[in-house]
Amino acid sequence: MASAILGLMIFAAVFGPTLVPDAGRITLRDRLIEPVGFGGTWKHPLGTDGLGRDILAGIVAGARVSLAVGFGAAIVAALIGVPLGLIAGYRGGRIDRAIGWLVDFQLAFPALLTVLMIAAYVQAGIVPLILTIGVVSWILFARFARAFALSARESDYVAAAQLAGSSTFKILRRHLLPNMLSPFLLLMLLQVSGAVLGEAGLSFLGLGITRPETSWGLMIADGREFLRTAWWVVVLPGAALSITILALHEISRTSGGAIGILESEA
Repeated sequence: MASAILGLMIFAAVFGPTLVPDAGRITLRDRLIEPVGFGGTWKHPLGTDGLGRDILAGIVAGARVSLAVGFGAAIVAALIGVPLGLIAGYRGGRIDRAIGWLVDFQLAFPALLTVLMIAAYVQAGIVPLILTIGVVSWILFARFARAFALSARESDYVAAAQLAGSSTFKILRRHLLPNMLSPFLLLMLLQVSGAVLGEAGLSFLGLGITRPETSWGLMIADGREFLRTAWWVVVLPGAALSITILALHEISRTSGGAIGILESEA
């Protein structure tokens, strides 16, 4: 079920804006139309917001933005954290201590506060938001990769590669990375859900996505003043956000919970 929901959201993100266009089109004569079943019509199945924008079109367009930020930020975090963690765990010594100092330095600052500070001083948009969330969230990947490298560097296949004269880079690329792929993908899903939620929070505060782009957090922010009179303006994009995050977590949970390797970090 969770996989089907995530697949539907990805389909909406890829093909939805073509099938349901005009997400940001303002039509004041159609403002605050109820969803179908609550007095509305099939012209706007999920109703409209305070400016007459179609809620269904907004949710579909928001799926593209929110998932793009989620997956993009997770990839950026992985590109930073995985190489640093593998090098730290495999080489040890001064390199491990130096990278550990970087981790401790960033952990000294609350992640939310760091994101807010960066977002307040960079230009709003999808790419800056991806970089902001990715740069702040690389620590989990680094700790995971370091824990894996610590447990794998004493293994027989790594010892055989060392005796064969393989370089550190070759050992990391050909032996450690392929063996950590499965738990790494689970960690990616968890990181995507966190990034999607982070994007929604920043957009809600006015520090993330701005018009004419659309995101679920921005739709929720726009509908706050109508919460008592037009519940669908806030509830429906909020439901899309919640369902997507729950689906990502459920897929991670049912796939084995391989992130438990962090518990054995030295």
